Amino acid sequence: MDDFLRVAVPVARVLIPIGLGVLLRWMRVFNDDDGAVLRRFVVRFTVPLFVFFSIYESSPDSFRAIGPMAAALPVYTAVLFGIGWVVARRFGDGRRRAAVHNCITFCNYGWLGYGVAYALQGQEGLQRVIYFLLLWWPVFYAFGLLIGYVHLGGQKGCIPLRRTLALALPPVGAMVLGLGANLGGLVLPAIAVESLKPLGEMTVPIILLSVGMMLDFSRLHHEVRPALLISAVSLAVGPLVAWAVAALLTRDAVSHAALVLEGAMPVATVIPLLEENYEMDADLVSTSIVLSTVLSLVSIPIVALFVLG
Repeated sequence: MDDFLRVAVPVARVLIPIGLGVLLRWMRVFNDDDGAVLRRFVVRFTVPLFVFFSIYESSPDSFRAIGPMAAALPVYTAVLFGIGWVVARRFGDGRRRAAVHNCITFCNYGWLGYGVAYALQGQEGLQRVIYFLLLWWPVFYAFGLLIGYVHLGGQKGCIPLRRTLALALPPVGAMVLGLGANLGGLVLPAIAVESLKPLGEMTVPIILLSVGMMLDFSRLHHEVRPALLISAVSLAVGPLVAWAVAALLTRDAVSHAALVLEGAMPVATVIPLLEENYEMDADLVSTSIVLSTVLSLVSIPIVALFVLG
């Protein structure tokens, strides 16, 4: 029991900003449009600052984990893609198959994953997640568009190259700059650190707040049974696959634990972005996001107990 509380209490701290986001949505202080603006602010501004200062202040020893962790994302996603394809075949309609396949393939790494990694593993774990997510947007669109082609013949499908570059380049560029500054021994002016670093430190709390704002509980009466199946696969099978990928690619305990914890994340909240490229069952996606996120708040401490206990 003591071991469970040791990992459950840090996870509980993650619940506070998520719960606040749910409350603000329920009180209609913020709506979906406000949440979208907040997410763009985080992705395009605070995340690059967050990545830069995390790398800039890291021990150079941790840089050896960049290659294995970055490689783990496409490998892990490819395995989940295969599992998702098998599960999606149980459903007859192409829109539902696409929704199921997407929900199993993509986990909520960048939103809930950041907060969980920091709460359970501190700065070292957070750095590993940053490395893990370097290729997130190219991987997301590559596999996401492939899912649309497999189930819907690529309806409305096109490669959103401009969007992908706009989302992918800032964090990658920030990492390159952080590496150069770190390894080159560059000392930043105090005024720059004092002005910009606090903005980067806003990233995790704002991300967790936005997770709560995206949880639409009013739709939970739709598609509950298939959403439970998706949640079970994501939350139970995902960590096992992540463990196997970590055993194959990583060599240090921090990277191994970080990767397994990321495998325990619920369904990604960014899946609706793919609706710009092809139609899918929006109710099933929304219900799966909410249900898997709620259930993950119980399953993540259990996974953490085995990984960190």
